[in-house]
Amino acid sequence: QIQPEKRTVQGLLTDALSSLLKEKITLIGSGRTDSGVHARNQTAHFEYAGNFPIERLALAVNTLLPADVRVKKSFVASDDFHAQYSAKKKTYSYRYYISKISRPLYDPFAAQIPYDPEAFDLLAAQNAVRDLIGAHDFLGFSSTGREVADSRRTIYSASLTYENERATGFYIIWFGLSRERLRK
Repeated sequence: QIQPEKRTVQGLLTDALSSLLKEKITLIGSGRTDSGVHARNQTAHFEYAGNFPIERLALAVNTLLPADVRVKKSFVASDDFHAQYSAKKKTYSYRYYISKISRPLYDPFAAQIPYDPEAFDLLAAQNAVRDLIGAHDFLGFSSTGREVADSRRTIYSASLTYENERATGFYIIWFGLSRERLRK
């Protein structure tokens, strides 16, 4: 989402599209991410009546974007498509590593849990993750003063998988959630 005086994916993409298509573009995204969070397969749309070949748009706009922002695909959507309101599910993946020692090569992409991997009860953690499945009220996780019509969300699946790196003394934990927004 565009924020004044801050570098955002939506801001970068809007500027690049406006420059490429030589008109002011208003980009609507399917959702937002927190600062420092990576998004895959984020969808966005905008209205455009020009004659730029849409099948070449992704490749062309990528030449104007910084290396850490990429458009994977461009196409003409149906008239009833809306990036935000047509989205049905979101999948979240969280990556952690369990180690008493910080791992600088993992730190940009995973959070450290400073724990002894030998003492970590992986089976108990995997069982606990299952309690997240179902409908829950997430109002307690909302920002103060934020108005949300409905803070209930349904978690359809939750899993915890790992890669064992015992030779170097740590686990890499993948925690994934798939949820759907309940619409009225």
